[in-house]
Amino acid sequence: MMMGMVMTVILMIKSFSQRPGFLFLEVLLGIAVFAIFIASVGLTILLGQETTIGGGDRTRALTLTEEALEGTRAIRDASFSSLRSGVFGVRVGSGGTWVFSGSGTTTSDGYRTSVTLAASGTGLYRVTGRTVWKHGRNRTGSVVLTTDVTEWRSPPSVGDWRTVTVEGTYTATGPAPLFTDAAVSGNYAYVSTNNASGPGLYVFDISTLAAPTRVSSTFTISAPVYQLAIRGTALFMAVGDSSREIQAYDISSPTSLTSSDRIDYYGLPGSSRARSLIIAGTTLYVGAITSGSSGQDEFYSFNISNPADIRLIDSLNDTGSHMDIALSSTAAYVASSQDTSELRLIDVEDPANLRFAAGGGFNVTDVQDGSAVSRTGTATLLGRRFGSAIEELVLFDVARNPLPSPPPGPWYRDIVFTGSDGVNGMSTDSASCYAFVASDLASAEFQVVSIRDFLVTQVSTYNLTAGPARNAVYDPARDRVYLLTPTEFIILRPNSPPGPCP
Repeated sequence: MMMGMVMTVILMIKSFSQRPGFLFLEVLLGIAVFAIFIASVGLTILLGQETTIGGGDRTRALTLTEEALEGTRAIRDASFSSLRSGVFGVRVGSGGTWVFSGSGTTTSDGYRTSVTLAASGTGLYRVTGRTVWKHGRNRTGSVVLTTDVTEWRSPPSVGDWRTVTVEGTYTATGPAPLFTDAAVSGNYAYVSTNNASGPGLYVFDISTLAAPTRVSSTFTISAPVYQLAIRGTALFMAVGDSSREIQAYDISSPTSLTSSDRIDYYGLPGSSRARSLIIAGTTLYVGAITSGSSGQDEFYSFNISNPADIRLIDSLNDTGSHMDIALSSTAAYVASSQDTSELRLIDVEDPANLRFAAGGGFNVTDVQDGSAVSRTGTATLLGRRFGSAIEELVLFDVARNPLPSPPPGPWYRDIVFTGSDGVNGMSTDSASCYAFVASDLASAEFQVVSIRDFLVTQVSTYNLTAGPARNAVYDPARDRVYLLTPTEFIILRPNSPPGPCP
């Protein structure tokens, strides 16, 4: 094509030169136009190449950073006591195992990777991986990923939650934000709000548990936010937005977080359908309310290895809304509105091939919707809406099979007793001792239920003065529960130091 353009200009010059009154200026003008065209084409090609190379640089840096984090986990697995606060390089040692090496490792093509370890609780380290590079004059950049590593070989322990004490409270002023969910990263708690005209998200500094302090008070997306999940320095939200239901934000600077820190979003089919989400590794699972349309699925898997590039992997159609999700190693347990299967079970062993597990789920008594679900040890708990002559908390034994297949069980407990709404949110501790339940019961909106040996026995309660409990989120690093109401963010603690289940 380039040779053709040159010949065209030459022919034009010859043609003009045979015309009477031919001006040399016309020749110069033609050459100038042609030169501009050539320059613009060349610049476009160069910019395209630069963008492609830059994307490759970032992908390589992400791979190196992920590798360093995985190496740190391997060192943890070999000996948790070998972890210590500081900045380290991570490499494969002479014995073929991962080891810390100096303050960083540098590849032959100029990528330098390091991990920073910071103790953030007993048996817990926050690990921040960072890769930086500089190639030539323009190819520079950095990638930062964060994760937590725990002393998983040690049996988890929790306090004695048979007595509950309020440790700290934040009360919102003005219109009720309607707090709905909480996710914790380091010394910050991210709390979603369900008021469509509210900010969507509150950020609290919880470094002093007795005095949670709101930061980033200018954040606003003016849409209801339902559930939250964190991976590294990325916060994922299920948002009641007509075309941006899944949103990701960079939370590397929590005290100055604003809506401009959004790094990507994804719009589900339909409008404002996302309600639940959970993360496993580099996969984000999302549940949606049913649309009644055969072309709009209710369960989705996304690749979030690069949080700034949320990519759909697969989706699955269902006849009920997916209001909450809990995960085991190969299965997703879903609290569903489906009358014949309030607990749905989805095989997620391959996120690219989502499918219902054999049997599809479990049909509990009557038709009240599943509203919350939690997994711990060999137990799965389902919370339900209120219904006459039904019990709202259902406990399943899934030790033998991911799909509940009684007997034994399931075991039931009445949570609400009177009223019309039921269980609003629920979580469990990592030692499989307790379930923490947020309900509408006027005299005991927060309830602690013992699930040790599948007893399903209520052991303590807390009575709110600011409306129903909307969710109860357990923080294993601190052995605390974040209790959410329409206007309050409450931090609860047990009255004894951690130990085995009482």
